[in-house]
Amino acid sequence: MAAIDYDTYELPKDIITMIKTTVAQIGPVEFVKHMLFFYLSDNGAHDSSVWDLVAEASEGSLQSEDYINRVDARTREYANLAYSGDGFSPEELAEINAYVDTRDSLLTALSFPLEEVPYITCENLYCLRWGFDKIREGITCMGVVK
Repeated sequence: MAAIDYDTYELPKDIITMIKTTVAQIGPVEFVKHMLFFYLSDNGAHDSSVWDLVAEASEGSLQSEDYINRVDARTREYANLAYSGDGFSPEELAEINAYVDTRDSLLTALSFPLEEVPYITCENLYCLRWGFDKIREGITCMGVVK
């Protein structure tokens, strides 16, 4: 396992420290699951099948083509809706985008070593829709850091 180069992430130092501390306690996959659940909930997305896919995430599933195909198939319909954007309230669009963002976060995770996935996930959510305050809040809600 190679050392993580924390300077490559566009995250403030305090968030990197929060991630390190939390991951040391709960592990990288649980960290990502908690963060994605918080993200979905924060955006009003409570569809059980997407939640179930996040709940199924494990070290093995993140490397499983079958799992990723199921994530992609489940959220592909949301991507089409999000890109059209027609006829949806802002709340509905936020929910649709949360499903797409969750898919993107899980797919992005496949391209990196497991120990880097929590940092990539936070960076991805920041770049997609969240500010650093929401990243901090999501990490704090895991109960390891204050």
